[in-house]
Amino acid sequence: MIGDWCIVTQVRPHSDAEAKGVKPGAQILTLNGYTPTRDTLGTIQYIFAALRPQPSLRLGLQDPSGAKRDAEINTKFHQKKLVTDLTGAAGASDIWNIIRDEQTEEHLMRARSAELGDQILVLKLPAFDFTSIEVGEMIAKARKHQALIVDLRGNSGGSIETLRYLIGGVFDKEVKIADRVGRKESKPEIAKPAREPFTGKIVVLVDNRSASASELFARVMQIEKRGTVIGDHTSGSVM
Repeated sequence: MIGDWCIVTQVRPHSDAEAKGVKPGAQILTLNGYTPTRDTLGTIQYIFAALRPQPSLRLGLQDPSGAKRDAEINTKFHQKKLVTDLTGAAGASDIWNIIRDEQTEEHLMRARSAELGDQILVLKLPAFDFTSIEVGEMIAKARKHQALIVDLRGNSGGSIETLRYLIGGVFDKEVKIADRVGRKESKPEIAKPAREPFTGKIVVLVDNRSASASELFARVMQIEKRGTVIGDHTSGSVM
């Protein structure tokens, strides 16, 4: 999503979409009769990706020049086992499949980084689910560079402790994150500075799937004028 526009960002090579002439940059005006907007996109994804997968998708498209056309794209299904057996020898393979799936998920949710010389470190955080030691290692690596790009696109949030560690790692002072409102009392959520924080420039990347703790991190960077936030409007899911 870009604002309330649903834009094609990439097309899988050798797919039916590529064969039908769908190209990056095209705006999706309708999807099987639905109009994709920020408010409806989650429902559309749930219906067609999980609840009722479709053998084809009817797209109303508008290319960057303004020309409109319709395209019907055939989809592919990957059938999984309908029943999982976790008992006895017959279920041995199912158990290992579950273990492998968990290992794959853990691999995908790890923090990843890329260095652009000694100038920039790009840090990709899929979620806020890291210990103080892990965050400390990220900050130590960032200190070797002049600028840090924190990519929170698609980050749905997570641990408030991880949020405190990360904010503390880029400030040399105590910083108020928010007021935590409970049933009986309210108290400020404070991030304390790390012993050796990163003091270089910071850029934070967000999109409409950035939620909860990732939104708070981006907002603190704005309020404290510590960094620049770039991207789409975030989810609005701070709880």
